[in-house]
Amino acid sequence: MFLSSALIAGQMLLALSEAYIGVGGGVLILGFSGSRWTIKFAEGFLGWIVGVGIKLFFLYLLVGVGMTIIAGWNAALTGWTVADPTLPLTIAGGALIFMLLTWTIPNTAASVVGGAVSLNLSHAFEAAMAGYGLGRILTSRKSLGAESGSSTQGSHSLGASLEAGDRAAANNHGSSASSRPTVRMPASGNVISSPTPN
Repeated sequence: MFLSSALIAGQMLLALSEAYIGVGGGVLILGFSGSRWTIKFAEGFLGWIVGVGIKLFFLYLLVGVGMTIIAGWNAALTGWTVADPTLPLTIAGGALIFMLLTWTIPNTAASVVGGAVSLNLSHAFEAAMAGYGLGRILTSRKSLGAESGSSTQGSHSLGASLEAGDRAAANNHGSSASSRPTVRMPASGNVISSPTPN
């Protein structure tokens, strides 16, 4: 029983050390989330640190259950006599099984949860970009409606918003193309717009 408790305490010490060092040093890794090329580093760190948190949660849960079980074993040992050798062997077997459960369950839970966070984080960035695109469509629709005086037409339809955005983009391209100088080709009569510097 002593050896099992010592190994469980060692597992708890390792998990707590991992959490403190990870939270303290991981702040530097979060700086990689500013670029789309290095965002996987930050996503991996967030998944790992959530996995460490889940590992600590299950460790504390199992240690709490174990404290109740150990209190029952102590109560059983107070009335024990040397004539009954089965009670210490039962407690030793229970302590060994409890140590194996405390060693494997938190690690398994941490590995299951660790990958899910990075997927959710990348979906959150995709949703933000989709919202940004929709916001641009809606603002271009409002500016087009203000110019033409028909801003209430089709205000509750996404399809109308998309069409208004297309019209606004076509109007912007049409006005900018007419301000560019053109060159007429003598043989074919094709008009070529001169490139504008960016």
